[in-house]
Amino acid sequence: MLDAEGIARGERALADGKVVSHKDAKERMSKWLKSFAPS
Repeated sequence: MLDAEGIARGERALADGKVVSHKDAKERMSKWLKSFAPS
């Protein structure tokens, strides 16, 4: 049942435009990871 709920949640996010491209996700993740690097 949890899998079906997760899929439904993802479909709603897609329909609502609350998703990012793979490229944007990689860029966001890179910036996030760099925020933990020592200065």
